[in-house]
Amino acid sequence: MSKDIFTLINEETNYYPENHQLGMVVPKGGSDCAKCKFLSGNHNCKNKGFQKWMTNTFKDVSDPSLLPAPADEYCCDLFVTKEYYER
Repeated sequence: MSKDIFTLINEETNYYPENHQLGMVVPKGGSDCAKCKFLSGNHNCKNKGFQKWMTNTFKDVSDPSLLPAPADEYCCDLFVTKEYYER
């Protein structure tokens, strides 16, 4: 059985250019973690790829699921709308 693209992205994040940041602060009103399927509660991301990136990027992070900014001001390349999965 082949894996879908979201499974592959969740498992591997090392295909990005070396200077690329997976997560970033974004302006309010566009794509953001508050609209993402992987948001858990108000401040946590349950995407394993995001958590792996946080652990590898910020060595002293105590909770890699914790978003580094408010959910409506942060987004990452693993963003998937809740509506996409509910279709």
